[in-house]
Amino acid sequence: FPNVRDYGAGVALAVTSEQRRTAYVFMAVAIAIGSFSFTIIKVLLEHLSPITMAAGRVVFSASAFVVVVIAQPRRRRPIDRSDRVRLLLCGFLGSAVFHILFSWGQQRASVAVGAVIMGSMPALVAFGEAAVLRHRLTSAQWLGVGLSTVGIAVIATGSGSGSSESTWAGVIALAGAVTAWAAVTLLMRSFDGKYDESWVNAPGAVLGAVVACVAAGPKLAELADLSAWSWVLLAWMGVVSSAFIYVAMGKATVAL
Repeated sequence: FPNVRDYGAGVALAVTSEQRRTAYVFMAVAIAIGSFSFTIIKVLLEHLSPITMAAGRVVFSASAFVVVVIAQPRRRRPIDRSDRVRLLLCGFLGSAVFHILFSWGQQRASVAVGAVIMGSMPALVAFGEAAVLRHRLTSAQWLGVGLSTVGIAVIATGSGSGSSESTWAGVIALAGAVTAWAAVTLLMRSFDGKYDESWVNAPGAVLGAVVACVAAGPKLAELADLSAWSWVLLAWMGVVSSAFIYVAMGKATVAL
């Protein structure tokens, strides 16, 4: 039987236990994949400028979403007029804005600092849900946010390794990337599961790919000298570490 949860503002959503299990599996895999992303980005930045890497990653991500929604028409449904701007922003912020800021910031901050900053997203999303969407979080959820925040603070103060490699510009860029990612999560929450996760991201991701490629401009020529292995890593970052993770986030925002 489904569990009906009150999200506040008169919104109720039925979530089955099967949906919950699927969401947990997706999130566990996404966390495992994401844990390697920081290191892979560092490897790619040895061969590409941040803007070129971001553009390549977004193109692969957008391509994955387009292939999925074309191959599986069942995922597509008419977008309500009131949702169109938010849906476009969802994909655009999650593709161009997040990846450009993240890639640029990673070149100017250590892997450890980047991981700590990205780890602050759960708290940012939780406060955004309460303040913007007016969703009522449970005591257990607030406890989880508190423990997560304390854990991040302990890591940040206890591990000075790599902090000398970081600049304030890199930290600010990574913080902007986290804010963009949190905004995407809140936007997806606002749809209350009305749309398929790939369909939600596809239009904005395509727009983001165009913007990222225009922003990269002549630097896209760097891709011509990329090794086969680097192409594999870039494709992985776009299709798996971006598109898949956003689908996992979408499932989790509805079911968890």
